[in-house]
Amino acid sequence: MNLASEISRGTRRAVDAGSADFNRFRGRLEKNMRHARKRATRRIESTDRYVHEHPWMAIAVVAGAAAVAGVVAASLISRGRSTRFAEH
Repeated sequence: MNLASEISRGTRRAVDAGSADFNRFRGRLEKNMRHARKRATRRIESTDRYVHEHPWMAIAVVAGAAAVAGVVAASLISRGRSTRFAEH
């Protein structure tokens, strides 16, 4: 047996082992993705049901989040203006 054929056999074994590992990994990944989709679907359906059962609460939560975002944005904008005026 020469060196070239030994390297070729070793390479084939490594590729075969890598393929098996990859296939196992891909199977686990696909299973986890299916599970994550099911969980996400259940959560989306639950949220949709809650919003339809409590519309005013949902509006209040969105309004509160918008107010917080507005305060943060205003703070960042005013900070940017004050540093620009300080530089001049």
